[in-house]
Amino acid sequence: MTGKPREAKYSYSVPIIPLHGYYKTKGKSYTAKELTDYYVVLNIDKDDGLIDVIKEGVKLIVLGYSEDEVLVDENKDDEGEGENE
Repeated sequence: MTGKPREAKYSYSVPIIPLHGYYKTKGKSYTAKELTDYYVVLNIDKDDGLIDVIKEGVKLIVLGYSEDEVLVDENKDDEGEGENE
């Protein structure tokens, strides 16, 4: 994340830095390298509950996308043991 989340009517917008993978918008696909010079925003639905975790200042890593589910893995200590929601 490169900034604080901004609230809209139905979602939150979070500025991010794409590091790896492919990103889709308006029917076109881009690599992370192609987006390095652009301002990239991740939109998060207000109903997901994910924004509460993001506001706590944790690092956000998006591994995939599905409209039906969101997995949050919070590492609570240095040993990598975490809590899943």
